[in-house]
Amino acid sequence: MFEEETRRFLAESEAASAYRPVKKLHAAVTIGSRTRRGGEVVTASTGIEVLVGERRLRVACVGDLVRYPDGSESTITTGAGVAVCYRGRPIAVVGSDLANGDVITESLQASYQITRHGSEPVIAGVL
Repeated sequence: MFEEETRRFLAESEAASAYRPVKKLHAAVTIGSRTRRGGEVVTASTGIEVLVGERRLRVACVGDLVRYPDGSESTITTGAGVAVCYRGRPIAVVGSDLANGDVITESLQASYQITRHGSEPVIAGVL
C-alpha cells in the first residue's frame, strides 16, 4: 500500500512539474567553487555533501570563507534564503555575494540545485 501511494505521489509531482516552466536554477556552492575575481571557496560548514565523480564535496553556506591568490579572504554574505538552510544558515549558491563585493560565479557541481519556477513567488532571501 505504501509503495503504491509513493509511486502515485511521485508520478503526480512529476506530471505537475512538467507544466511549470523553470525560471532560474541556483547551483549549490561547494568547496573549490570560484568567484569572479579568482577567489576559491575554502570552508564549507554544512554537513551536506555532493558526489562529483569519485569526490565528495561539502556544500558551503553564508559565513563560509573564500580565499584569493594574494592570501586575502572574504565571507559569503548571501545565499538560498529560507529555501535551504543548514542550522539556520542559508546554503551558498552560484550568484551569492561576498563581503568584499565579489560574487560566486562557478560551482564544481550541477546536481544539487534550487529550482525557481516561473509561476512561483520569489522565495524570501533567495538571490
